[in-house]
Order: sequence, then C-alpha cells, then structure tokens
Amino acid sequence: MLNIEMFVSTTLRGSAKGTGKVMYTLRMKKGEEQYYEKPPEIGKADGTANRLILWSICRALERMPSERMILIYMENTYIASVINQGWLEIWERNDWKNSRGE
Repeated sequence: MLNIEMFVSTTLRGSAKGTGKVMYTLRMKKGEEQYYEKPPEIGKADGTANRLILWSICRALERMPSERMILIYMENTYIASVINQGWLEIWERNDWKNSRGE
C-alpha cells in the first residue's frame, strides 16, 4: 500500500474567527527511499483554524485516487483529537447531534 504523509498549517490560531491562509502538502513514498511530493496547495478563507484544517484534509482526500493510509501532521490539537479518538464515528452514530440534541 502506498503510504501518504500530509503536512497542514494555518495562519489562524485558537477559536477566533478571521480571514486566514491554510497550506498543505502531500508526500508519498514510492520505493524504499524514493519520495514524491506534490506541490503545496494554499487556500484563503474566512472561518476558524479548525475550519481551515478540515478544508485542507477534505481537499487532500478528494485528490487521492483510492483508499490510502494517510498520516497527518498538524499543530491543531482539537482536530487531531477528533480524528485520533474516533469522535466522527460517535457523532455519526448520534445522528450528528450534540448532548443537547442540537
């Protein structure tokens, strides 16, 4: 299986809304020591750091031709927790509603 590494960074920090930039790049290992790196993709949008990071991850997944193992490097601990602790599966199982039913 082709392993892919994704590196994500944004100019926004914390939960404050604003206009920020986000950049990600993908690096794929093709052989024992050979790497192929795609040119970085940069986006600019209004929102939060979380929103920009999620946009980057979705955009990167759209560019992949089929299922792959992807390792994501980022500074955003909230999004990392969402992914690593399986929150998405829990939210989907709860019909995307929070504990207050919203």
